[in-house]
Amino acid sequence: MKQHALSIRDCTELLRFLVTPAFRAEVQEAATILVQVYSASGDPAWIGAILELLAEHLPGAVVAGATTIGEIAQGRTLASTTAISFTLFTTSRVTAILEPAGPGADREAGRRIGQAIADLGPEVAGALLLATTNTMDASELLLGMAEGDGSYPIFGGGAGGYGPQQHALVFLGRQVTDCGVVALALAGPDLQVEAHHYLGWRPMTREMRITATDGMWVQTVDGIPAFEVYRRYLGIANDPDFFLNTLEFPFLLERQGQGLARVPFAAGPAGALRFVGDIFEGERFRLGYGDPTAILAESIELQRKIRAAQPQGIFLYSCICRRFLLQDDSELETLPFEGIAPTTGFYTFGEFFGRDRELRVLNATLVAVAIREGPPAPEPAPAPGAMVRPAPGDPLAHKHSRVVDRLVHFVGAVTAELEEANDKLRHLSVTDDLSGLNNRLLLDRVFRRELARIARYPSSLAIILLDVDHFKQVNDGAGHLAGDAVLVHLAGILRAHVRVADTLGRWGGDEFLFILSHASADEARMVAETLRSNLAASPALATGPITCSYGITAFRPGDTVTTMMRRADAALYAAKQAGRDRVCVG
Repeated sequence: MKQHALSIRDCTELLRFLVTPAFRAEVQEAATILVQVYSASGDPAWIGAILELLAEHLPGAVVAGATTIGEIAQGRTLASTTAISFTLFTTSRVTAILEPAGPGADREAGRRIGQAIADLGPEVAGALLLATTNTMDASELLLGMAEGDGSYPIFGGGAGGYGPQQHALVFLGRQVTDCGVVALALAGPDLQVEAHHYLGWRPMTREMRITATDGMWVQTVDGIPAFEVYRRYLGIANDPDFFLNTLEFPFLLERQGQGLARVPFAAGPAGALRFVGDIFEGERFRLGYGDPTAILAESIELQRKIRAAQPQGIFLYSCICRRFLLQDDSELETLPFEGIAPTTGFYTFGEFFGRDRELRVLNATLVAVAIREGPPAPEPAPAPGAMVRPAPGDPLAHKHSRVVDRLVHFVGAVTAELEEANDKLRHLSVTDDLSGLNNRLLLDRVFRRELARIARYPSSLAIILLDVDHFKQVNDGAGHLAGDAVLVHLAGILRAHVRVADTLGRWGGDEFLFILSHASADEARMVAETLRSNLAASPALATGPITCSYGITAFRPGDTVTTMMRRADAALYAAKQAGRDRVCVG
């Protein structure tokens, strides 16, 4: 296998390469040729001229490509050009599929692609996807593909465009579409395909929650229009530059223990945000920002993995967010791959990655693919005494990344301080100062939530209301400090008997409340009797032994917080009247 990559600005440059004797000799020996064309221009005449020239000189080649927002050739980050790569396989083959897509048709397109690849047999080593992610639901496409029985890696990216009026296009041969997907299945008896990816973005805001979605649109966040997140935190307006202004600030989520980014590319008039990848109602996220230091450190680790695969060619599919963030320093993560093997690719509008049933649309990531035919070549031993002397560094190089790195660190430190302060405030707002238990505000909130749960999913609920016997005598006789000591001692004993599903707190004065989820009145009585006996066995304080009276009730249809508390209070009063230090059910 051999791979070549070049960038062109006119067809003369392409023709000059195609007729090179050395290249023509390689073409004669190749079993299959894959040509990837990534063009900054969506001009049909330009794309058509390239495709015609390729068809004339490489009539048997598989030619596929996309419009882009940045190109990669020989590891270099390019702009406003066309990158073309030639992968010449010796024993492998490429099967190409073009599927139309669009609302309601994306999952079925994925099913057809998955089935077509499955029909090729066990020699499939990987599949490259190029799609118009701005006109389709790429997550649905992958769900359809995941229904198949493929164990090969999936990789690739979404087409883009430099201008707001430019349609994103994908093409296969002479077929061009602005709403569809090109799938290229790579198969061969000794073909090795290995794909990796990494993110490098860090959270910088408080955690927020998706509260309403509609397909690929997120309508509200924390109950307000989703667009308000960008207006409030970043001062971004809902104007034609919205996408460019939000590129560096994706939603950062976590799924199955892995970080995931989502970048909005449009804002609706009602404040909804349109995303390339799926986002689900109830998911929590933070706004993120790229950390250049983390990106470049992870890039080195990824290069190590790719180098270990000993590829003969490398494909890179990197999110436009990365180019936007790193600017002139973007080659710091792409160019080193060229030192491993010939490298080609483009900057994407969403990246595809995964295998088996774990297929995902990614944002803000770099996907690197190592391809090789045959067994790995033995690594050459270093020459005895060989040493490479590092060139002196430029102290002013990469200043953009350095400044951004410091700002990211600053934002992270400030965010951590604010979150710590907010956590303390949240704790104080729901905690009773004296006992350290939950206060009445939180108890009332939990109580209402439990009643709402029962309304949706019929279940059981019980409460225990208790107070200290003769507590007024302790305060009057020994003073309020002694009374406080009694309440603190009692709180410690009660806390030791709270189940995971239950909630305990100080209701007020010397009254404490247990909310027992999924419990009957009999189960609540057993808990109260255990509390009563343990309290009796506890060491007496200076003011004497502590006893309590307990009022219990369980949920009845139509109950509210008020009705249940009224019955529990009546049961507590009955326990007092019956001699105290006992349990009554109301």
